[in-house]
Amino acid sequence: MRISLLAAVLCAASSFVAVPAHASPTPVPSFSAMPTGNGFGFSVFDASVHKVTTFLERPYRYLRPGPDPHGEGVYRRDLAYDVYFGARVAGTTAKWLPDAPQTSAGYVAQSGIVRSVATVGTVEIESYFYEPYGLAANALVMIARATNKGSAPTTVDLFALPNFRLGAGGDDPSPDGETIATTGARSVETGALGEAGGAMIYLPLAPVARADCTGDGYAAVSAGSDLPSDTRSCTGNDRTLIYQSTQLALAAGETKSFGLLVGFSSTISGAGTIGDAMAAFVGARTPDQILADSQNEWEAWRKPPPVGLSSDETLVYRQAESTLRMSQVLEPYGPTLKNHGMILASLPPGIWHIGWVRDATYATVALAQSGHIAEAKDALRFLLSATADGYDSYTNGSYRISITRYFGNGVEETDWNSAGPNIEFDGWGLFLWALRQTLDADAATPGGSTLLDEMLPTGERFLDVVRSGVVQPLQRNLESSGLVLPDTSIWEAHWDRRKHFAYTSLAAARGLCDVAAIEQPRGEKDRADQLRLQSKQLTTAIRVNMLDPTQLLGGSQEGVAGGTYHDAAVLEAFNWELFPSTDPLYAATLAGLD
Repeated sequence: MRISLLAAVLCAASSFVAVPAHASPTPVPSFSAMPTGNGFGFSVFDASVHKVTTFLERPYRYLRPGPDPHGEGVYRRDLAYDVYFGARVAGTTAKWLPDAPQTSAGYVAQSGIVRSVATVGTVEIESYFYEPYGLAANALVMIARATNKGSAPTTVDLFALPNFRLGAGGDDPSPDGETIATTGARSVETGALGEAGGAMIYLPLAPVARADCTGDGYAAVSAGSDLPSDTRSCTGNDRTLIYQSTQLALAAGETKSFGLLVGFSSTISGAGTIGDAMAAFVGARTPDQILADSQNEWEAWRKPPPVGLSSDETLVYRQAESTLRMSQVLEPYGPTLKNHGMILASLPPGIWHIGWVRDATYATVALAQSGHIAEAKDALRFLLSATADGYDSYTNGSYRISITRYFGNGVEETDWNSAGPNIEFDGWGLFLWALRQTLDADAATPGGSTLLDEMLPTGERFLDVVRSGVVQPLQRNLESSGLVLPDTSIWEAHWDRRKHFAYTSLAAARGLCDVAAIEQPRGEKDRADQLRLQSKQLTTAIRVNMLDPTQLLGGSQEGVAGGTYHDAAVLEAFNWELFPSTDPLYAATLAGLD
C-alpha cells in the first residue's frame, strides 16, 4: 500500500480537530529523504549522505503509456548522480560537505526549502536546496552561506558540484557522451541521447573565480587546492562542471554566500528559453535575496492554521500544507500534456508519485478546507479535463474520470495482474464530495464560486461534464439492490476478485447527496430529488446487505456473507455523516474493529 498525502480528513465539517499530545520517547527519524518540488519537477536531499541524490526530469513516475497497454508506462529519469557544495577555509582546510561534520538538516520553517548545516574549520556552512516557485521550470536553487564562527578573520572558497547524467535509463541514466558548452555566465550540458535527452542549464548566482570540467576538480579540492583550470566547455564521458567562488573574506561573525541555479529542458532546442527564464528569475538579486524572497513567497502562500493546535501540531500541520502544495503538477495544459492540476499520491522517493484519483480527492478536500481554493479548483479541473474512458466495457458506458489513476501526461492508467485490471468506481463519488467541499469553501470568498459555469480547457462547461461524465456513469452502475455494482474499490482487488465494497457505495452515497445540494439552488429540484433518493437507497442497501449480527458495518457484502469483513475503510460512513453517531451501527462498528 502506498502512503497517501493525508491519512484522513474530517469531511463533513470545515473545522479540524486537534488531538491532545502524549508523552513519548525521544523521536528518531525514520526517513532521511527530504523532497522539494515546484510542480515542474522534484529533487531529493538525503540527510544520511548530506547531498542531493535525486533530480527527476518530470515530477511523476511515468511520462506516458508504454507499448504494452497493460504494462508499465515510460519511466521518468532521475538525472542527478549527486549535487553538493565544498569549502576551503583559510586557504588550507578543505572538505566536500558530505564529508564534513554535520549538525542538522531539515526544512526551513516547514516549507519546501531544505537546509543542511556543516562545519569546515571555523566556518559554519548552511547549504540550501529547493525547487523554486515563481520559476515555471524544473529547476533547483542551491545556495551556500558561510559564517565565520571564529574570533579572527578568515577566508573561504566555496565550490558547487552539480553532477548530472542525461543518458538513457530510469533511476540510473548513462553518463556517456556528455558535452558542456559555456557562453557567458550560462553553461549547457547535453548527453549522448541528443535532442531527446534534453539539457541541463547552469547559471551562477554570485561571482565565479573559475569553473572546471576536466575531471580533475574533485581531487584538487579534496587536496585543498584551487580547481586545476578554468575550463568551462568540454566533451567526454561523465563530465561535471565544478564551480569555485571568488574568495570570500569573512570577519568574525560575518556571513557571505555563493550559489547556483540549475535548470532542465526536456529538449536541447528549448534550453535557450529555459535559460532565459532562469536569468529573469534571478535578475539582479544576490543569493541571500533569492533565498529570502523564496522564504517570503512560501509564507505568503500559507493560510492560517486551525485554532487550538499545540506548537508541535502546528509544525506538523504546516509541513503537511507544504507537502500538499508540492504534490500538485503545474505543467501547462496542452496537446500532449493534460496534467495541469494533477495531484500525486506521494512525493518521491519511492514509486508512488502517480496521479491516483482517490488520493487526489482527499488532498483536494484538504486544500479546500485549509483555504487553498485555487489549488483545489485546479485539481478538480484536471480530473474533468484529462484523458479517460479507456475501460468503458467494464463501466456500462463512457465516463470522464479515470477508474484508477493517470500517467504523467494525463492519460488514464490502471494496473493489471492475473486477476485482471483495477476498476474502481469509488473515485466518482469521491470527486462529487470534493467538488461540494470546494464549492462550499469558495462560496465564502467575495463574489462566491463561479466554478460550475467555467469553461474547461476542453471547451466544455464544467457542470455539463460533471453531469454527463461523473453523475450519469455513477447512476448507470447502481444495481436494483441500491448498491454500486461490484468493483475493485479502495483495496484494488483486481477485476476477477471484485465485490460489493462498502467503501465504494459509501462514497457514492456521499457524492450523490453532495451533487443534489449543488443542483438544488440552481433550480434543478427534480434532478436534486432523484439524486437524494438514490443516495438514500444506497445507505438503506448498505444497512440491509452489509451489517453483521452485531450491527457492525462490514467491508463488503460478500465479506459479511463469508465471515471475513472487518475493514476500517467503513469509518468514512461516520466521517461523511451518512449515519448519525446515535445509530447503533456506529458503536457496534467501532467496538468490532477495536
